[in-house]
Amino acid sequence: MAQIIVKSDKNKNIVNILKKSVEREKLLLKIAICQAQEELSRFEKQYNMETNSFIRKFRQGFLGDNPDFIEWSGEKEIFDRLKKQFSQMREINFAY
Repeated sequence: MAQIIVKSDKNKNIVNILKKSVEREKLLLKIAICQAQEELSRFEKQYNMETNSFIRKFRQGFLGDNPDFIEWSGEKEIFDRLKKQFSQMREINFAY
């Protein structure tokens, strides 16, 4: 768990500001994750293939260099990075 320790003699409201900022960032990450998931679903429907199966075949070189495949691979990387960031944000705990 990540812990943020806030010390401020002058402004007791700083903790609330930081908490709201973290919550806002988590909301933005949720929205971005949903958008990335929609893009992955679009590719899955278009090519009748699950993303994990696609990634395995694409990395093994079985699918060629179709621009859609490059975009799909990039979208999967973005999706994974966003999910990791969201998971890390969920671990933040404020101590004061």
